[in-house]
Amino acid sequence: MTFAMKKGRKGGCNLCGSRKFRVAYEKFNYSLVRCRGCGLVYSWPPIPEDVLFQRYSEEYLFNEYLPIFKTDRTGFPIDLIRSHYSFFLHLLERFFNSGGKLLDIGCGPGFFLKVASERGWVGEGVDVSESAVRYATDVVGVRARQGKFEDLNFPPDSFDAIVLLDTLEHLYDPLGSMRRCYGILKKGGLLILNTPDYQSVSRRILGKNWAILSPLEHLYNFSQKTLHLLFKKAGFKDFIIHNQPDFNPENTHSRENQRYRLWKKMHGRLEKSDYYWKWREFKQNELMDDMADLKTADMEATMRGATTGDALRLQAICPGETETIPLKAGLHKEKKRRVGKKTYRFLSRIIRGDTLIAIAKK
Repeated sequence: MTFAMKKGRKGGCNLCGSRKFRVAYEKFNYSLVRCRGCGLVYSWPPIPEDVLFQRYSEEYLFNEYLPIFKTDRTGFPIDLIRSHYSFFLHLLERFFNSGGKLLDIGCGPGFFLKVASERGWVGEGVDVSESAVRYATDVVGVRARQGKFEDLNFPPDSFDAIVLLDTLEHLYDPLGSMRRCYGILKKGGLLILNTPDYQSVSRRILGKNWAILSPLEHLYNFSQKTLHLLFKKAGFKDFIIHNQPDFNPENTHSRENQRYRLWKKMHGRLEKSDYYWKWREFKQNELMDDMADLKTADMEATMRGATTGDALRLQAICPGETETIPLKAGLHKEKKRRVGKKTYRFLSRIIRGDTLIAIAKK
């Protein structure tokens, strides 16, 4: 059923402005609605900022967030933190031989800034949580400011790189924030973010009990299509979006549910499959190839459409496909490779992991 917002009432789709939506889920006395214009899923009615920011209290920091990193009020396990963020540091280092100026939006206790500083980055962070910023500055020893990103003053062309790790879905105005990011990035600068994928197989199996569907915390739920639209409207022309083939059945609000037990059993079998690990390897290689193309090519002229295929890939020859090999063996090998790629890409269309990775270049 389609609903329309009353005239004069604040709100509307953050991406396309449409005031028409249908209810996707009801949860915690709020609705998650899907825009009839562009498909963006968001919390409704709009949550007042003072209610939203109550979530990011000192109690949340010390009782929920820091235990993830086995951290207390006085110290932190640096090796665990290095391991946790190594993937994102690797993405940065695919573009930059040495560090530069880095902004971490939603920096929390500053762990990513800490490990980035070890690799030569001069970073600063922004977070709405006063407790998290105090921990970042006093315990972790990094530079961070408390406040909404949209309200803080950064001159144009200030940063070589901006990261939003598990942050986009929490922002009050994602489109406004992305436009601001575009403005303060230097020419050739990089933006890296991750966010849950609304089209994840976890959401399809777990339904409303998927813990990512949390309207008081995750204000927006993006798909690859709506994330593509966000980047385009923010001014980015060169970007790639990948779905990561990672799943977490434990990310649920109900472990008594039959769907949870089914998904946990399926996931256990999936992880025992050699085909699954080959698919993961294919996906990682695909991401690295796209990043190489993003670094060197003019994507605006060669990028495919937003929704064809799993990734917004460049139409370029992947490294390794032009190697010289004997003709007969080469034809057989090339045929197997093409069949394998078609199979993996088909899997990627029907089996979506829990997370989207997006990398944009100004």
